[in-house]
Amino acid sequence: MKKITNLLFSILLLTGCFTLPKKESHLVVGVPAEWGELIPSLQHTAYADAILSNQFESLVRVGAGGVVEPLAAKSWTIDKTFTVFTFKIDTNKKFSNGKSLTAMDFKNSWESALVLDPKSSNSSLQDVLYKVVGFNKFSASKKISGLETPDEQTLVIRFSKPFRTALVYLSGGRMAAAIKDGDKYLGTGTYQLASQAPGHAEFVKNNYSDLSGDFEKVTYIVVPTSDAVNALKNKKIQLYTFAEKTQIDECLSENETISCYLGSASRHFTIILNGKQGRLLANKNHRKALQALVIDSLIKNELPPHLKQTLVVDPQLFLPLQKGQVDPIEAQKIIAEGKPLITAFLNATKKHPLLVKTSATEKWLIDYIKSLGITISDKSGDEETKSIVDTYYKKHDVDLLALGIGVVSGDPDGIYHALGKDGSISSPMSYRKSVSDLLETGRAILDEEKISPHYQKVTKAALEEVPFIHLGFLKTKMAYRSDLVKVKSNFKQREDDRLITFSPL
Repeated sequence: MKKITNLLFSILLLTGCFTLPKKESHLVVGVPAEWGELIPSLQHTAYADAILSNQFESLVRVGAGGVVEPLAAKSWTIDKTFTVFTFKIDTNKKFSNGKSLTAMDFKNSWESALVLDPKSSNSSLQDVLYKVVGFNKFSASKKISGLETPDEQTLVIRFSKPFRTALVYLSGGRMAAAIKDGDKYLGTGTYQLASQAPGHAEFVKNNYSDLSGDFEKVTYIVVPTSDAVNALKNKKIQLYTFAEKTQIDECLSENETISCYLGSASRHFTIILNGKQGRLLANKNHRKALQALVIDSLIKNELPPHLKQTLVVDPQLFLPLQKGQVDPIEAQKIIAEGKPLITAFLNATKKHPLLVKTSATEKWLIDYIKSLGITISDKSGDEETKSIVDTYYKKHDVDLLALGIGVVSGDPDGIYHALGKDGSISSPMSYRKSVSDLLETGRAILDEEKISPHYQKVTKAALEEVPFIHLGFLKTKMAYRSDLVKVKSNFKQREDDRLITFSPL
């Protein structure tokens, strides 16, 4: 009887009368809030950066342990002065229209991007390109002479001064190659944007990509953190990114179908202090008082529930094993200098209440600030991500702003993108000249033994000048339906949000 059943089953398969269930090839991904521009050089949110990593590829990428790995470049050489970087482009890579990638595509992408109206305070590419020979003449010529393409496979970047960490900055999604096809931007990544609307983006496979995706179609939708668990349970989504912003208890239960993909520290969690003239926190003593209040409270009290799994409290800029960390006791001494200034600061907020803005995810911070005895404006509240970003980069009309900043592992120069004068996500709100000057000097250091002592000065200067209060580091976390999706990698790399990690179950 068993043989007859097996034979019948085989016949049904061959005749097409019976088909096995097809694997789900459409992945729906939830994102906590609007992501903004989906163009590499204009993206200005962590959400957009994560999404675009599936469509566009930079020369290199930062892999496990902060090691730089090939991506669009097969190999590279760096001269002994750290001013000339030569890349061999992988011309076997193709854009989603079938065009082969060349060195000129990178040069054109970067020069074209500098002409676009930036969404941040600086052009997103400026923290790399301002150091390239000929950048100072770009406004007139619209070309950068230090970007050379002697042939289709070779890209030469000549910096005007030594640039020790250029490779790390060149790994950023903003530095990816992109070509225009009508009103669309095309990349060499696994997926290609097909359509978008507010809170909704559809991607299809790039059939020319050398990294094949397991999903034929990917949809990104906005799902507030408060709705994330229900959206996963109801199968509205199969994957939720930036889940470190949520409390998902199901991740800890073996009986649930929701699992979590945990990684290492991926974002600085900060409260930006507006130090511009005319604001209450232009007064350094007030900034130091506020820092002392917040850090002392965090150390003594329990964290909000949704942060217990993912936030590592640390007032210093650099990761514990990064160069630039100072002895925690020394850091606490600098922070404690603000304690005698607290009473005067609290009295000052009674006359000039602080205006506090957060995203909906960080709304808890408003009540937390009030619990410290600080008087805040009745205009304080939560706003959409776009408004928060505009405030940070353009308006500068609040006193406190909650913000996550991407962590760059490895070399401590990574903090330049947030606090350097030409940093891609720098804001006049958090600009502090002494910190910025130290970071500029640090970029040119080539002697390995001088790096840590110099960046320890940066740590101390940041604790003294308080561009932001550094609450700590958020560990990256993605939640997914383990009965629908499986993870192909055991380790969630810090900056890798590509969906090639996942496949249908």
